[in-house]
Amino acid sequence: MTNFVLIHGASHGAWCWERVVPLLLADPRVEQAIALDLPGRGASRSEKPVADITLEDYVSHVVDRIEALDLQSVILVGHSLAGLTLPPASHRLEARLRRVVYLASANPEKGRSVMDLMEHPQSPIQRGISMETMFCNDLDAGRTPGLRSPHVGP
Repeated sequence: MTNFVLIHGASHGAWCWERVVPLLLADPRVEQAIALDLPGRGASRSEKPVADITLEDYVSHVVDRIEALDLQSVILVGHSLAGLTLPPASHRLEARLRRVVYLASANPEKGRSVMDLMEHPQSPIQRGISMETMFCNDLDAGRTPGLRSPHVGP
């Protein structure tokens, strides 16, 4: 049996997978489909300020949840910024994983950051396109909880 663990991107939460989880669970080959809230997001609000949460906090949370549930044959799916969480989590969970899926995720070259990708002269943010337009343009009104566009200067 396959177990899916779905990891959201920045400014999202487990809620972004709510339509996907039932579809996965409808497949008789799927034992579990779990959408995790990363620390500081959704139901995983913590006492630690969001500004102090690190990539290691995200990685540890994913690893701890998969290990606590004793999941095997895991397909680990990361969307957007979760693409940074997947490599270190995958190394720590290698024996439990079946596959790792990067879904429209950030994946900078070694030595570069996500901000390096975002600051590229041709990036949508630099051109003044809001995050809602980039990532949520097909959602119904009110379906972007917590999503805020960065200020785009002149």
